[in-house]
Amino acid sequence: MLARKQDNNVTSINVDRAKTAIADFTPRARCYDRYIRPVSHKKLAQGIFDVAKVSKEDRILDIACGTGFVLKYLPPKTYKCGADLCRAMLRNVPTWTDAHKVQAHACALPFHDVSFDVITCIGAINIFDDDELHQVLTEVVRVLKEEGRFIVNVPAFSTPTICDYLLYPFIYPFVKSYNRFLSTISGSNVTIKYYKRDINTVTKIFIGHFDEVKAFTRNDIYRRGMGVKSGFGIVVGNK
Repeated sequence: MLARKQDNNVTSINVDRAKTAIADFTPRARCYDRYIRPVSHKKLAQGIFDVAKVSKEDRILDIACGTGFVLKYLPPKTYKCGADLCRAMLRNVPTWTDAHKVQAHACALPFHDVSFDVITCIGAINIFDDDELHQVLTEVVRVLKEEGRFIVNVPAFSTPTICDYLLYPFIYPFVKSYNRFLSTISGSNVTIKYYKRDINTVTKIFIGHFDEVKAFTRNDIYRRGMGVKSGFGIVVGNK
C-alpha cells in the first residue's frame, strides 16, 4: 500500500482556499468533460508522455486529476493513480481507466516516500498560490523515486500563424460564451484565484526543487482561447 497518514502535512494546507476549490468544482464536475478545450485531451496527453518518456513500467500519479483525462490515455496495464481534492471530480473518472482514486490535497499527498516514477499536474499548476506551489513541489519531490519526473503544462509564447489572426476573433468569444453557459447551468461559479505564471516563471521555480529542469515549447500544440501568441509549454523536473 502507498497510503500513509497525513498528520505531519495537514497544517500546510490553506483551508480557506481548499474549501473554495471544493465549492467551485463540485457542481462543475458533472459537465466538466463537455467544456470546449483549447487542446484535445488526447494530443495534450501524448505531448506530455513524449517529452517525459512515460512507459508502461512506470508508476504514475496525476495530481489535481479532475475527471481523469490524462489517466485515460496512459499505456494499458500501467499502475496509475489520480488524486484530487474534489470528490465529485473523482467520481467521474471512468472505471475502465483502472486508476486508483484518492481524495487528497496536493500540498499533503497521502503516499509514502519514493512511491512514483512519474507525477503529472495538467492544467492545474497555476491554481496554487506561491506558498502552496512550493509545498506541492516539496511533496512531489518526496514521493518521487530516484530519477523520477514531474511534468506540468504552462502557457508559452509561440509564433502565431495567419490562421490564428483570422480565427481568434471569431472562435474565442464563442468558446468563452459556451463554457460560461455550461458553468451557469451546472450552478458553478469559479471564484478561486488563478495565478499567471508562464513557462519561464515556472521553470525558475522548478530549479529550486529538482536536480534537472527541462522546458519545452510545443508549437504543434496550441492553446487556442488563451490568445493568439500563447502556445503550449511543458516543464519537466527530474529528481
